[in-house]
Amino acid sequence: KRDDHPPIAIQMILNPMWQLHQTFLADDFDEAACITMSEKLGIDPKVWNKPKHSARVKLSALLKHWMPLATSVLNMICEHSSSPIESQQRRLPRLIAEFDSLPEDLKEALNSCNPSDEVPAVAFISKLLDTESMAGQTIGAGSGKELEDNFVGFARVYSGKIRKGQRIKVQTVNGHSETIVEKVYLLRGRGLEEVDAMSAGCLCGIGGITSHITKHATVSTDDRMPPMIPPRLSSTSIVRLSVAPVNPSELPQLVKGLQFLYKVDPQVEIFVLPTGEHVIGGAGEVHAERCVKDLRDTFACIEMVVSEPLVPFRESIIPNMGKPKVAIQSTPFGHLTFTIYAKALPEECLSLIRDESTNVPSDEFATKLVKLIGASDEKKKWQDVGELWGWGPKKLGYCGALLFSAFSSDDELTNLMVSQYRDAITSGFELAAVAGPMADEPMMGIAFVITDISYNPEAPESASASLTGQVMSAVKDACRKAFENNGRRLVEPMYDCTVYSSGQTQGKLYALLSKRRAIIVDEVLNEGSDLFYIKALLPANASFGLQDELRIATSGAAAAQLRMSHWAAIEQDPYYKPTTKEELEEDGTTVQQNFAAQTLEKIRKRKGLHREVLVEAAEKQKFSVKN
Repeated sequence: KRDDHPPIAIQMILNPMWQLHQTFLADDFDEAACITMSEKLGIDPKVWNKPKHSARVKLSALLKHWMPLATSVLNMICEHSSSPIESQQRRLPRLIAEFDSLPEDLKEALNSCNPSDEVPAVAFISKLLDTESMAGQTIGAGSGKELEDNFVGFARVYSGKIRKGQRIKVQTVNGHSETIVEKVYLLRGRGLEEVDAMSAGCLCGIGGITSHITKHATVSTDDRMPPMIPPRLSSTSIVRLSVAPVNPSELPQLVKGLQFLYKVDPQVEIFVLPTGEHVIGGAGEVHAERCVKDLRDTFACIEMVVSEPLVPFRESIIPNMGKPKVAIQSTPFGHLTFTIYAKALPEECLSLIRDESTNVPSDEFATKLVKLIGASDEKKKWQDVGELWGWGPKKLGYCGALLFSAFSSDDELTNLMVSQYRDAITSGFELAAVAGPMADEPMMGIAFVITDISYNPEAPESASASLTGQVMSAVKDACRKAFENNGRRLVEPMYDCTVYSSGQTQGKLYALLSKRRAIIVDEVLNEGSDLFYIKALLPANASFGLQDELRIATSGAAAAQLRMSHWAAIEQDPYYKPTTKEELEEDGTTVQQNFAAQTLEKIRKRKGLHREVLVEAAEKQKFSVKN
């Protein structure tokens, strides 16, 4: 590029396109000039010069032959994408745990993407495809087969060949099994074409093994092949729906349909609440609605009752500036007594915990949090917390709470009891981390520190038979009491919301977003047009019905995209009560519930937990007797 010349892209692409537009769309259409420009580009005028076509249609036909979009995109993909061999060598260490320790022959076959018949066949099935929505051959439809026969596994072959009739080992999250490949398909866009075999480096469909797959699977002909690490999705089930059949006798069909839905959708979560409700968890409102539609129309084929969307919350505490308050709890017969206090983790740790893309549920992540605590600005306050004993809640697949032990004793008998029941202590902590005292929601951003454990040898021996369960219950209650000794807060999921619009709609959009407690991050104008987009952080609980309200407010000119961003604490105190003289003068003796208190009340009411209800006028009760 020279100072007196425009960039090469403008000279070779944009200027010729602009000249074409000026020539074809001019008021006085010059066909000879258009033909001359077409010949310079190497395009036969017969391709676009149709007498009945308008000038704009002719220009569009010329541009499609000069720079066809589909061909250009495909050429760029082929030119810049790595070959299967190069990409496989780069990704295998992240896909297979302890890849370097694999047998040399298996490791060499995977590294070289060897397609020969002599090497073991290895493939990874990332999801299941429904063939009823695909063109071409459809399997299972109209043949009286089970519903699962309508699905094929979407697989990537890493070595060898996957053949029809081949015996393979299938490894999933539920274990491993052996089966036979019934059919192999070549995926052609939205169509299927049955083939005899597919070689390494190709994508294919594997039929007949759906009953052995749960979401994803590793298939191989070599027993030495370990399971591949499944892809970690960036968001969890934020929106939950409770489903129940209209006819109670159709409950088995609903359960079977939920099992198929869990297999087919890699993002969905299915679980049963202690009350017996079947709950579907989706990544968002649209995803949850799609899951319900598939369940009703395809998998269960029954009429269902669907609840209002449920959004999960988490419980946390705020930093305490003073000395932490301890909680003391003993086992029912007084064998062991635990002293525990809770404190909020530093901000450096909270930034990692609240972001689901960085929160990896593993011992390494918990150790990383401990190192961040030692390097934070508050490290002096954490010098006496002792060693890390555990983290949780592991059951929910994220790391939100840590358990430290600063306990030390010279009594050999006490140390023996602690070492014997250490697993029970950590299990009790995990039970507390799964269901907090506010609304039985998981905890986040908390550290529990065990300062003392005392043993009473004079406790009745007859009651020590079930001491493991007593220890778990005592530690759980101690952690919940220690949690309540601090300022408590609810934590809600936040969406990264991007609203696209045009025209003079900024005022309406800002009013609509502020009504839903959104935090405006940025507004970007598209130069040369009236298009713009607004970036905001939107609470998931306030996102329901956003798309419809946007279309109504802007007459269809606005649309929103939502993506899970992080978890954020609600700043309001749900247990706020005026105590000081200034607060009493400002709020009075009776304070209207703030948003956090109202949200907490709704959660406890939905779960059937104890609520404190104040009766203001007893004589106006519904069943009061009138004289």
